Amino acid sequence: MNSHHPLTTLSAMNSLRFGLTVTLLCGLCPAGAPAQAVAAPSIPSAPVRDSDVAVLPEFKVDTSRHLDDYVASEAISGTRTGAKILELPFGVDVLTKEFIEDFRLYEQDEQMRFTANFTSRDPDSGTGGGNRLRGFEPLQMRDGLSRTSPADLTNIAQVEIIRGPQSALYGQAEPGGIVNYLSKRPKERPGYRLTLANGNYDTVRTELEATGPLVGDKLFYLVTAGYRANKTDLEHYYSRRKIYTTTFTYKFTRDTSLTAYWEQSRTTSNRGTGAVGLLTGSRQSGTNPLVRTGGIVSSVYLPLIRFNQMGPNDHYVRDYDGANLRLEHRFSPIWSARVNYELVWKEFHQDRWSSGINYVPETGRLTSRTPFHQNQFDRAQAVQVDLLGRFRAGGVPQQVLFAGDYYREIFENQNLQYSTADIANTALLKDTMRYLDPRNPDWTPADLSRVTRFTNLQLRRFFVKGATASYRATLAGGRLVAMASVRRNYLSVLVDDLAAANFRKGYGSHQQDTWSTGANLRLAGDAVVAYANYSTSLNTGVSVDGGTGRIQRPERGRGPEVGFKGVLAGERYSYTLAAFDIEKDNIATPNPDYVAGVSPAGVPQYLGQGREQGKGVDLSFSARVTPALTLLGTIGYVDARIRQHETASLIGDRLTLVADKTASAVARYSFLQGPLKNLRIGASWTYTGGTLVSAATAARAREFHSPYQLVNAFASYTWRQGRFRHTLALNGGNLFDKFYLNPSNKLGRGRETSTTYTVTF
Repeated sequence: MNSHHPLTTLSAMNSLRFGLTVTLLCGLCPAGAPAQAVAAPSIPSAPVRDSDVAVLPEFKVDTSRHLDDYVASEAISGTRTGAKILELPFGVDVLTKEFIEDFRLYEQDEQMRFTANFTSRDPDSGTGGGNRLRGFEPLQMRDGLSRTSPADLTNIAQVEIIRGPQSALYGQAEPGGIVNYLSKRPKERPGYRLTLANGNYDTVRTELEATGPLVGDKLFYLVTAGYRANKTDLEHYYSRRKIYTTTFTYKFTRDTSLTAYWEQSRTTSNRGTGAVGLLTGSRQSGTNPLVRTGGIVSSVYLPLIRFNQMGPNDHYVRDYDGANLRLEHRFSPIWSARVNYELVWKEFHQDRWSSGINYVPETGRLTSRTPFHQNQFDRAQAVQVDLLGRFRAGGVPQQVLFAGDYYREIFENQNLQYSTADIANTALLKDTMRYLDPRNPDWTPADLSRVTRFTNLQLRRFFVKGATASYRATLAGGRLVAMASVRRNYLSVLVDDLAAANFRKGYGSHQQDTWSTGANLRLAGDAVVAYANYSTSLNTGVSVDGGTGRIQRPERGRGPEVGFKGVLAGERYSYTLAAFDIEKDNIATPNPDYVAGVSPAGVPQYLGQGREQGKGVDLSFSARVTPALTLLGTIGYVDARIRQHETASLIGDRLTLVADKTASAVARYSFLQGPLKNLRIGASWTYTGGTLVSAATAARAREFHSPYQLVNAFASYTWRQGRFRHTLALNGGNLFDKFYLNPSNKLGRGRETSTTYTVTF
């Protein structure tokens, strides 16, 4: 049934996946590296830092120059080039690799709890889906490219969160900000690392890393491989991921390098769905007492909080293959350039039952469900070209950046269900299968060979081009840093809705400008730096009206941010305090009279254009109180509301999935001497405020989640035997076993414990 889709070349990739993986890993085994002795350094209070291969520093951050292994001093996401955070007129948070590894923050929802005004949905929400930053869903990037590969500790060196509408540099963005994952790079010296972890919830994790020179000081490599598996309190849930990466960097000269990167991953899971809702006030429809109509879903039905409506028959597979080539060249002491090319293949397949199932107290059963199958095929390629100039004119240090981007994507989505006749066929779908009794569920597998009726078959061709000019100058003897960027965006979308009764086709094209300007002013050296910016954003992932086929206008964001940042006491303390007021408009608002698959052609799915606003404050700070003690913290408040909507009753209501308050605190202590030398201990606390999960509608009551707090801790001990450096770590998550629901109405994990052993040499 899938032979018709235009991305048949993606299917051929699957037959090559295993062979390609084995070939690359075997070809890059440690025996291929030069056999040279490396002196074993003494164990410091922080993890050993080895230098990345020295390519052009203009386009990278040097993590070895961070203020602390938990506190970053540089970021790349705010300018597309390496820059000091103190000189950026934006709020910037950085999660370092050491911090993420110490607390074993494997998933994005775990990592972002330590970012102010970030509300995470859940680990299975996909790449960014449902997450909120300052009230809006953030764009997730990888090395400055908006691809959606799975971010994993196996291949991540640093996570940067850039706040505010930042489309002037990257094109596509939401007004809340950007989450940019920076990949690991090859190292100058040979190094090998093996990590093994085990814990409750059947948690298993294995990581392997090898890096170093292959050919003198010319060719360097990095190979990583990882496997992760875990379960949760949700019945039948499991998640497994395999991920492999290979990176080569070749230095033609000191001023020219070429980096080739390849990544492959597969995630398989039984994800289940959100918690079962309680349907009250329904009435029997027809002769079957299990068939209900009307009523209101009043809340989550807590007695079934661990019940998985999908049972053991939910099967989810997500494949990802990505290749990247990056050429960097310095023409002169002033001008440097970078060319980035990426090709991505993604596939997604899932067999499950339809969701949105609720418990009916009058029958003791769940509402109706039917078998469902989904396929997605995605192929994308992107090119970035950056020309950077750094010079002095009239004694003023200046920087100019000219950049061009091109992105092309072909995406196909297929949703398939039983035919109407098969749904009514009691021999195929007995009432015990379709209307589950949670006390004695019938998990008989459905006949998936009959899941052939397309309820959605959409092919989307998506093209984005953009050109950016950015300027930065350091004035007044270094006291003032001013920046300005402007970008021209070209967008076109072609959508074929092949499942529609009249074969609907939609097309739209747009040309829009985005811009940003800001400045930093040193009021008291580096201790007090005032900053301000006004920025705009553009979401190029436009909506398509399922009723008319009309392409909706791109969503736009805008707004100011002002604040203070600084470092004090010899860079032992740092802080950023910001206030913001951002808006997003051109939001396609749903038509309550439109029913997918039922409404006739011409009935619009969307009515008008909505507008949303998020305003508030956030604070982040760090303190190296002593060489042994490091403290981190964040506090955030956001008032995120609907300002314009076709449904008048929603105007002024809070935005869903947004916690109004967030906070976090982290303490890490390293024993530097005495009998406990080389022992590190740490604890963290996070607070997520009240969250509106669903606004009141005719079929659903207003649903609100209460605030919750989580406490994590770790202890790790490092020792050396010859060339081998060993680390044994104990981790605990949700130590007080707090009960909570995340915004996707899934039960949060209870108390977690794990043991991790790492050996490096």
